[in-house]
Amino acid sequence: GIKISIRLNDSVIYHSHSDFGVSDLEFNFLVHHIAKCGLSCFVIGGTGSGKTTFNNLLIKHIDDNQLINVIGDIHDYIFFGEQKVSEITAKKDEDYIKGFDLLMRSNPDRILVPELSVGNVNLILRALNSGHKGFMLTMHAGDVDGGVANAFVKNLALSGVEVKPAEVEKDINSNVDFLLHLHKND
Repeated sequence: GIKISIRLNDSVIYHSHSDFGVSDLEFNFLVHHIAKCGLSCFVIGGTGSGKTTFNNLLIKHIDDNQLINVIGDIHDYIFFGEQKVSEITAKKDEDYIKGFDLLMRSNPDRILVPELSVGNVNLILRALNSGHKGFMLTMHAGDVDGGVANAFVKNLALSGVEVKPAEVEKDINSNVDFLLHLHKND
């Protein structure tokens, strides 16, 4: 009756953007806009598609002087150099709410979320509308067209909040600059 999930530490396994079928030109474009200019990005895909690994490739290029706040498990990410990082983890919804209020007062340059979940979905929507740029999130979604909004709607429903996909899609369209869809090649 015991299930164990083993995740390899990406710091000992070398990955390149070319492992994801991304050319040098495309990756430099993403690095410039996401890591350097601080535009917001969702990296979406199925389990094992490399969402966190790809995010780590982008994080590697974030300047050291950036204040990075992580909502969730900071151990999913690998930080380099002297990046200033703080973490909000929660065992229950109230912890997220208290931690999130502190996060907003810290005026972060980046907000990173390792995974969209039932527990953090309301706060992510709030964060998207907070005026902070540089938002990076990974999430499970089958496709970009409708899949992203549906993932939010389903997580909101599980948390007891009913909302129409069009409302969520409007928030995403006005606050997220890039939706990167990764898929697993078997």
